[in-house]
Amino acid sequence: MNNIAITVKRLLGKDFHPYISVKTYRYGLGVTFGLFVLFGLIDYMVITDTKVLADTLMVRYMFIVPVYVISFLLTYHHSFERHQPILSFLLGLCTLAALMAMLYLAKRGQQDYYNLYFTAFVLAVSFAPLVLWYNKLFMFLSLPLVLLPFNITSLQAHTGEVIITYVVLQNILLLTGGILGSYCRYFVINILRWNIHKNGVITQRKVLLDSAHKKLEDSDSMKRLLLSILSHDLKGPINNVQALLHLLSEKIITPEEFNSQSKNLQGQLTHTKGILDNVLLWSKSEMNVMADHDLVALHEVVSENISGSEIAALGKHITFVNNIPPTLTYLGDRNLIKLVLRNLLANAVKFTENGSISLSATETNGLITLSVKDEGIGMDEDEVAQLFSNKSFSKEGTRSEKGTGLGLAICHEVVKKYGGRLSVETEKGKGTTFYFTLPTFSSGMASEATHSMASEAKKIY
Repeated sequence: MNNIAITVKRLLGKDFHPYISVKTYRYGLGVTFGLFVLFGLIDYMVITDTKVLADTLMVRYMFIVPVYVISFLLTYHHSFERHQPILSFLLGLCTLAALMAMLYLAKRGQQDYYNLYFTAFVLAVSFAPLVLWYNKLFMFLSLPLVLLPFNITSLQAHTGEVIITYVVLQNILLLTGGILGSYCRYFVINILRWNIHKNGVITQRKVLLDSAHKKLEDSDSMKRLLLSILSHDLKGPINNVQALLHLLSEKIITPEEFNSQSKNLQGQLTHTKGILDNVLLWSKSEMNVMADHDLVALHEVVSENISGSEIAALGKHITFVNNIPPTLTYLGDRNLIKLVLRNLLANAVKFTENGSISLSATETNGLITLSVKDEGIGMDEDEVAQLFSNKSFSKEGTRSEKGTGLGLAICHEVVKKYGGRLSVETEKGKGTTFYFTLPTFSSGMASEATHSMASEAKKIY
């Protein structure tokens, strides 16, 4: 049944819907109501017996017409769409009952007229809805087109202008088949509709589960890599400090020898601090507690990061250029900007020799975009593809500098979770430019974001 439902949906396309729209339903009621009134006038001309005419008009105007008026008014109720099948079913029963009453009241010579009327209605109910999904115009035309020829033909036959033998109209199999067909159509369409709906829900849930599963896998992969890097990169510098202090305390080395090793040790500790900062930022982003919003002077923050990068750039003849206007400010997370800039500057210094590194910033439509441009060795397409992945990717710098390969990947994930974007433009041998864009907050937005993130943090703990 699922395959049938999918096939039907594909064949009928976007217009498939087992229930017609409310507007089209009202059109149908209006047309049918008009036909009942019109044929009431024809009854007046055709039926000569006063009592039969009075009974027939009473059924038509005292029963059918009010039922259709009430049905039309019910279409304006808020629960109509949910109860449309029930209303249609009851309306059909009332109409059939009225037609059977007219058939019973009519004299023998007039029964052909109501036989045709009754049969036309059954045919309309059974077959006309099958074309309604393709075009709403069919709803407007199908019922009159089915009813009108039958009634005109029966009227001509009754007045003797045309002699037709209505053998098929007396066939009870046709009538019962039409009624059964209506019920079958109703149930089959609802089964198809339910299956299509169920398949859609299942597919949607599967997509959500797959997405959640991928996020969990990525998170677990990142955690394993971080633990591996922490156990290796943190252990080395700490052991070196411990060993050097032990040698100094035991007077195995002199203070002068200790001082000669301190510069190398300082570089290792700076590298270790950068790793810890990256890990802490990633941990905060995973817990949704990045809720610090300050008014940041971007020129000042960039200058601080440049000062911190000058030690790593010693001897490489690198010129730093801060092109950010002193008046440009940003309302957001100061620590996030500092850490991303620190990683981008460290990456630029690592791969640049005898060149410049320039930093710029622009603000458009509530977004701050900062760029770090270097004149280094650049990257090829394969290297760019691995740059922001959760897999450790690193290559040696111009002076064999090593790295963990996770700094940019962590920055990419954190900036994305913060509603921003980290991108790169590069060409092998011609340098690289990194861009990262972050939304700037108004004071009200910052307060709201802080409250939201704090709520998320409470849920975690």
